[in-house]
Amino acid sequence: MVPIILRSVIILPIYILIISSILPVLIFLKKTIVKDVSYY
Repeated sequence: MVPIILRSVIILPIYILIISSILPVLIFLKKTIVKDVSYY
């Protein structure tokens, strides 16, 4: 049984990595969607 503090210390860097890799993609997608909408 892993203590909650240790688990959160392990999960936090992974979570930050995932967010930092997903955020640019989300921003890019949002921009392209906005562009597509503005064309119509």
